[in-house]
Amino acid sequence: MEQKQEMTIEQQLESINEKLLFITKEVEHQRQFREQMQDFQDDMMRVAKEAVESTIYKLDEMSDQLNSEKLMHLVKTLARNTDTITSMLEKLEAVNELLVEANPIIKNVFDDFIARLDNYAQKGYFELFRAFGDFVTNFLDCLTPEDVELLTENCTLITSTLRNLLSGILPKLLPIVNMTIDTYREFKPEVPEKISIFKMIGLVKSKEIKTLLFVAVEFLRSWIDNLSKPKIETKTEVVKK
Repeated sequence: MEQKQEMTIEQQLESINEKLLFITKEVEHQRQFREQMQDFQDDMMRVAKEAVESTIYKLDEMSDQLNSEKLMHLVKTLARNTDTITSMLEKLEAVNELLVEANPIIKNVFDDFIARLDNYAQKGYFELFRAFGDFVTNFLDCLTPEDVELLTENCTLITSTLRNLLSGILPKLLPIVNMTIDTYREFKPEVPEKISIFKMIGLVKSKEIKTLLFVAVEFLRSWIDNLSKPKIETKTEVVKK
């Protein structure tokens, strides 16, 4: 019975020691907290003091430029234009709301623009534009001011020639050129060791050869007739005369 009572007393002393240790830690924690708060307060006071001194110094520098009359005039101006300022603020709010609502649309447009640029880059358009820019640069380097003046003076004749080429000749000429190119690619003549003159004359008598020769002769005759017509004087020839 005495041993059990002694164990109980020991347990009570141990509990008391634990409580005292806890209280000691809490007191130490409170002391550290007070010290930190005191340091923070001292720092804030020092910063506030420096801010006040700096503000006073700046106001003292501006004392020559600011006076009570100017401040009162500013206050009266603001009061007189209260409606204008309110209207401007309302417009800014409306613009802000519009931007917020249009933000998804702008984002979609921007994403589509970036996707198109990426598609153009993958197709090699930028490299093509860069090469075309080099071509234009080299072409311009080859020109002189006199060449540009000649092009300007004969602009009407050049435009007329291009118009006639694009509207009348080129649509008919391109199929013939393509057919000629395809024929040249596939053309593999087998030249015999002996070529007979009579066989050549026989080929000339064929309908296809006769048609080709007739068209060639008619073209040459028309070309000679056009050469005999009076020429159109260009601006360069007029200037030289």
